[in-house]
Amino acid sequence: MPRHRFITLEEQKQIDELLRELLKNSDAKTALLLDQGGFLMSVQGFTEHLDPQTIAVLAAGSFATTRELAKLIGEEGFTVMFHQGRRDNIHISAVGKDALMVIIFENTTTIGMVRLFARDTAKKLDAILDVINNRKAQSPMGNIPVQQ
Repeated sequence: MPRHRFITLEEQKQIDELLRELLKNSDAKTALLLDQGGFLMSVQGFTEHLDPQTIAVLAAGSFATTRELAKLIGEEGFTVMFHQGRRDNIHISAVGKDALMVIIFENTTTIGMVRLFARDTAKKLDAILDVINNRKAQSPMGNIPVQQ
């Protein structure tokens, strides 16, 4: 279920910068951060011929299906999914308990580099999301609680 978050401008800048750094270091094309319900928190990189919202929703659904498959074979869950195409690949990884990172990259990019930088970026993103999720949810207009 999507969770409504209040993300400060500074936190949004930090998230966006981490994803841009990931793209630069890994030579990937596109990076998305979303919650497990498919709500986009950040989109960075090349998106000209992509529909990031549809990708987010489908990635969240695919990850949920994979989580249930893991349970059927006695695993607590899988943390990474990888889809390989003729031209492009998709790497989906868990970020903390309730977020996902989707990375789209070409076949000329090394999967090992994507995995290495994705793991490092996920740890940094998890720390930011932990602060966001643990903040007492309030409306930016005052002390009005935000529905969670």
